[in-house]
Amino acid sequence: MAARLTGTDISMTGAQFRLRDTASRGAFGVVCALMMLVLTAFSLAGCDSAEPAGRSQGAIEVTDMRGRTVRIEAPVKKIAIDDSRYLVALSLIADDPVSLLAAWAHDDNRLGSDAYQKFALTAPRLDDLPRIASSAENFDVESIIAARPDVAVLSVESGVTEAQIERVEAAGIPVLVLDFFADPMENLEPSLLILGRLTGKRC
Repeated sequence: MAARLTGTDISMTGAQFRLRDTASRGAFGVVCALMMLVLTAFSLAGCDSAEPAGRSQGAIEVTDMRGRTVRIEAPVKKIAIDDSRYLVALSLIADDPVSLLAAWAHDDNRLGSDAYQKFALTAPRLDDLPRIASSAENFDVESIIAARPDVAVLSVESGVTEAQIERVEAAGIPVLVLDFFADPMENLEPSLLILGRLTGKRC
C-alpha cells in the first residue's frame, strides 16, 4: 500500500517543537510533512548534531535559492524572517525557534491560528518581537536594520528585489532568499540545509 501524507501540526514536548501527523491541512500540511521526512533523512545520515556550545564556526558561504553566494559568520544567533511559516522550519532544528528570531512579519494568518497559538503559548515574547514586511510591496529596509539580525532570511514568495536586498546588505546585514513553499520538491531540502548550517547544525 502506498504511503499517504496526512498533513502536520505542531505539538510540544518539554521545550522542543516537533511535527506530527494530523488531518490534512492542504498544501501547508504537505510541505510540513515533507520537512519532517527530510529531517528524518538527515538524522539517519548523522546530520542532527550541533556544534559544541560556544564554538564559532567562522565564516561560511552558502548559495541561496536565487543562486546568490553569501558569506556569513556562523552560527548566527538572531534571524529576521519575512514569513511566519519559517518558524516551522526553525522548529525542526532548534529546541526554541522563537529564541532565534530578531524580527518576523507577524503574518500569523500564514502559519494558521492553531500553530501560531502553540508557538505563542510556549514563547509569549513572540508577539513583542519587531515587525518586518512580508512582501516587496511594503518592504522596509529600516525595520530590518533596526532589528539588528545576524542575517535576514527572506522568502522567494515575497518577491523582494535585488535592489532591496542590496540596501539591506549595505547596512552590513547578509540576506538569504530561501524557499519552502513555492517549489518545495526542488528547494525544501537545500533551504533546510542552509538553515541548519546557519544555526550550527552539521551535515
